[in-house]
Amino acid sequence: MGRLVESGVLRRVRRGWYIADERWQRLSPEHRYLVRVYAVGLPLPASTTVSHQSAAVLSGLDLLAIPADVHLRPATQHGGRGPRSGIVHHRSPVRLSDARTIQGVRVTGPEDLVRDTAATLTHRGALVIADQVAAQGLDTDALRSWIAENPGRPGVRRLARVLDRLDPASESAGETLTRVLLHEWAVPLPISQYWITTAIGDHRVDFAWPDRRLVLEFDGRGKYFDYRPTAEALYEERRREKALVNAGWRVIRIGWPDVTGRSDALRRLLLTALAAAAA
Repeated sequence: MGRLVESGVLRRVRRGWYIADERWQRLSPEHRYLVRVYAVGLPLPASTTVSHQSAAVLSGLDLLAIPADVHLRPATQHGGRGPRSGIVHHRSPVRLSDARTIQGVRVTGPEDLVRDTAATLTHRGALVIADQVAAQGLDTDALRSWIAENPGRPGVRRLARVLDRLDPASESAGETLTRVLLHEWAVPLPISQYWITTAIGDHRVDFAWPDRRLVLEFDGRGKYFDYRPTAEALYEERRREKALVNAGWRVIRIGWPDVTGRSDALRRLLLTALAAAAA
């Protein structure tokens, strides 16, 4: 992958698939991976589906890390890395949901996607995907039945844990990671997407402990850079936070560094705030 053809204008994605090199250079790592998935997935026979993290990307879901390989689930029972570098073929267990077609590519259904990623990713990575799938509709009964019937299969314990901690109300990977930390710290769990009435209207917050009058907000980059100018978004957030404070709430704001690199500091801050609110 990635070899330039002789003209110097096109970049080879895989055999028979090329993209203008100038365009490739402008793509983000996420979109480069998506191009690779399409190049692999579009020519596939009907018996094979794009699966695992690759299916999640095609479904428009956020992942904690860009996959290195394109994942496929063939109809046969063989597994392992395929003859082409960067493609992984997975064994095919009982299908839990019908395959879907996204932009001409067949992908595994939602229940299979959650089961597959639980078997191959960390708990955090699998839960980030599962939360998003659940928000769109997920048959958890089918997954729990499969767990009961396959107690020794790889990923079964992780899948059960993911289902126990599932929250379709989560609106971002950052919120899911925050919730994972709260579980690990064994603190009283907050209510997700809680509505609070203030003098300037009702506002929904990411997490709230109503009995402690405490709010925890995860500020992802998208909140400030999607759809609205940055200055306007920041002004509205400050106005909203002031209204919450005036209504008697304490607001703690966190971001990606807090849930990935400074979690000990966040734990101390949150435990102190919860203890003070309970006093």
